[in-house]
Amino acid sequence: MGYQTLVTYEEGQDKKQNSKARSDIELVDEREIRETVRVRVDLTDPDIQKYIRKTVAILCNQKGLRGEAITLNLIGEIYQGRGQLSRALDHYTQALALCRQAEYRLGEGATQYNIALLERQRGNLTEARDRIDAALGVVESLRRKVTSQDLRASYFTTVRQHYELYVDILMRLQKQDPGQPFAATAFEVSERARARSLLESLNEARADLRQGVEPALLERERNLEQVINARAERHAQLIARQNKSEAQTIARELDQLTTEYDEVKARIKSTSPRYAALTQPQPLTLGEIQRRLLDDDSLLLEYMLGDERSYLWAVTRTEISSYELPPRAQIEDAAQKFRNLLTARQPIAGESFDQRQAQIKEADDHIRQAAASFSQMILGPVLGKLGTKRLLIVPDGVLQYIPFQALTVPPANAISSARQANTSATAGEQIPLIVDHEIVNEPSASALALVLSDTSQRQPAPNSVAIFANPVFEVDDPRVKSSGAAQARSANPTETGKIQEIFRDIGFGEGKIPALPASREEAEAIMAVAPWGTGMKALGFDANRAAITKPELAQYRIVHFATHGFIDYQHPELSGLVLSLVDQNGRPQEGFVRLHDIYNLKLSADLVVLSACNTGLGKDVKGEGLIGLTRGFMYAGAGGVAASLWKVDDDATAELMKHFYEGMFKRGLTPAAALREAQLGMWKQKRWQAPYYWAAFVIQGQYDQQEMTGFQRSPARPLAFAAGVGVTLFLVVILLLRRRRKRIL
Repeated sequence: MGYQTLVTYEEGQDKKQNSKARSDIELVDEREIRETVRVRVDLTDPDIQKYIRKTVAILCNQKGLRGEAITLNLIGEIYQGRGQLSRALDHYTQALALCRQAEYRLGEGATQYNIALLERQRGNLTEARDRIDAALGVVESLRRKVTSQDLRASYFTTVRQHYELYVDILMRLQKQDPGQPFAATAFEVSERARARSLLESLNEARADLRQGVEPALLERERNLEQVINARAERHAQLIARQNKSEAQTIARELDQLTTEYDEVKARIKSTSPRYAALTQPQPLTLGEIQRRLLDDDSLLLEYMLGDERSYLWAVTRTEISSYELPPRAQIEDAAQKFRNLLTARQPIAGESFDQRQAQIKEADDHIRQAAASFSQMILGPVLGKLGTKRLLIVPDGVLQYIPFQALTVPPANAISSARQANTSATAGEQIPLIVDHEIVNEPSASALALVLSDTSQRQPAPNSVAIFANPVFEVDDPRVKSSGAAQARSANPTETGKIQEIFRDIGFGEGKIPALPASREEAEAIMAVAPWGTGMKALGFDANRAAITKPELAQYRIVHFATHGFIDYQHPELSGLVLSLVDQNGRPQEGFVRLHDIYNLKLSADLVVLSACNTGLGKDVKGEGLIGLTRGFMYAGAGGVAASLWKVDDDATAELMKHFYEGMFKRGLTPAAALREAQLGMWKQKRWQAPYYWAAFVIQGQYDQQEMTGFQRSPARPLAFAAGVGVTLFLVVILLLRRRRKRIL
């Protein structure tokens, strides 16, 4: 409950003090606890004794009102769990008074949350709503005082259940009184509960907070980034060598370094003149979302998963509908089973051919039923509203790992007929959701609005696409000069082994980083359809870290990476992309582009395409969503990001990307429409029909970029070419005429 979470949060904020306090637990006797609590409780009760002694760690450091309030709350939770609600409320009421007396805002919010839970249990929904509204007032007030985005996100994780409770109370009130707009208010609370740090980060990125900041502080930030990169590589080496002891030491160093890095970023922000003048963005209201984001052909589907029940809101330009879904655990179980079937074709190290074939057959035998069942669970109630609209999906929790494109539903015409006949359309033919719908994922509706506002105010980049593909990872790559490779191995025979060890930990078999020859074909196919003279490709050695940091990258509307990606779920800031790790002579070079490097890019891209494995994943932070590469590129200025949800097949990806770019450059489709057509085309081919091959890629952020073929091309090159051809033809004609005249004479 609320105070158990509060205790956990406070312990995490001061580990050293709490460590000492825990060691003092045995020194505190029952009399001291009774005197501290100042209430008569049965201290021989095992449950009460357990929770009281759990709080002694805090009481040792927080004598007086705060410690007493915490203990009263924990005792109240015990009584509430036993159904003794009056006794529980007495303890909560005393605790609330003490929190206010001590000006203990964190405790006040947690106590109000506990009372709201109790009142909901008693059926007093109006009182419960008032209490949780007060609790959220405290939460929002405390959150605004934290400068560090990471600490804000950490705090928000501990209070996410406050928002879930508020939503549940409002939806219960909606059931009681359908004529009131409780569902609309619940939707707005859901928006307040998600991706707030992303929303604020996007707002800060536009302000360029580093201007006017002390140079020494900026230099410290850069130095820390370099040190973190080096220690992260060392940690990967040790993990690969199974040197657990030293790896744990490095892991602790990384914890300290990343904490210091966060502190430096917070200082940069707090000392920035621009941050002081910055107005924090607020989540949009329902009306604002309907006016600014939705047209007649779009439907917003926003999910919130809860312990007892989950909810779905379907929002159009003119109305909102709400639906109750199963509890979080039930949805998570079904989602995990479906995802396992989707990714069953992924190669597994050490797997035999027969084992692989058996696994694929098992998945093929069950995936249709699993898809239909899971789709009915999370889309069934809203099927009648889908039509053929574009779907803007705001997922929650495990749903962020599911490509909605691969969900299956009855065809749109079957759903329409069933609705007219007032019957179910769940039986019979099932088709992928993408057959009738463009599908786009969003972290929140409010974040999308901010992205659209930003991109609408800038001039489109003059060129079409910049492509980075087929990097050189290994010193023994055939593209490396043979003499240079030999010298490199002689000079540092362990260098190749070191890089292999780094990648063994992230799933590359024995650690050897596989080349991506199909990515070269992918790049060539994209360049073949790009408007002439507007594209740029950096292949092989040219696909290096230095190339993507050049300011010229801001001149392209699409930036495409066809390389390996990697995700660090413990330290998401260490996630990244891999570009060329050696030069033409086989000399090692920095090729890792980590998340903090991506944050520092300055892009004007309408779209970034991450044609690599797992690039759409990240650390799932409760209340924030996935922290990974997608978020980094949006911060850097990308309007939208296309990324993958699993380890994609190299050849299938090349095929998908070819059709994706043909749709944008040849037929003038928006990215969302082009991705839909490309995925449908793959689905219709027997070789690529399994969703593993085509469903991994999803688009997040802006989706409706128009005129992707309308680039400003420099007339010099085509005019020069035309002039050259014209002159050549003229000279050939003159020469032929002269020869003919000589023959006549």
